[in-house]
Amino acid sequence: MQDLTVEPWLLVDDSLRFDDPRLADLLAYWQNRVSDGRLPARPEFDPLELRALIGQMYVIDVVGAPAHYRYRLIGTGIVEPAGADATGKTVREVFGAGYSDAVVRAFDHVVKSRRPLRFSGRMQWHDREFMAYESLLLPLASDRRTVDVLFGAMLIQPAPQEH
Repeated sequence: MQDLTVEPWLLVDDSLRFDDPRLADLLAYWQNRVSDGRLPARPEFDPLELRALIGQMYVIDVVGAPAHYRYRLIGTGIVEPAGADATGKTVREVFGAGYSDAVVRAFDHVVKSRRPLRFSGRMQWHDREFMAYESLLLPLASDRRTVDVLFGAMLIQPAPQEH
């Protein structure tokens, strides 16, 4: 995979090696719904089966071509520590010109490759640099082929102190 990491706050990892086992469980849940290269659709994801991550989940609509990404749902376990609710906003509205290009490039990769990605780093928005995150982004497709939804979970915690 090409290097998608262009900012230290956005580390992109296609090895899918997670620090938190809940993200590995979510990946396995998604993998169990992929069949013969056909991606799962959003209705195949039952929030009750994903209780361990219910507040940390997010849903992003893939709109148009070239794609724009709009946050449809963001769990309170993301909104509260992040300090803002981006529901209904696009990636460019949330991150601004300086950061959004890197995020869009990573999201584009998930859409085109139809493969999940792991993200991690320190938050660089809303003065939350003291918070670290790990996230999994999964492609979903209503027609089982063309990615039209990105589904994920983001786990946020205090960042380790730098010495």
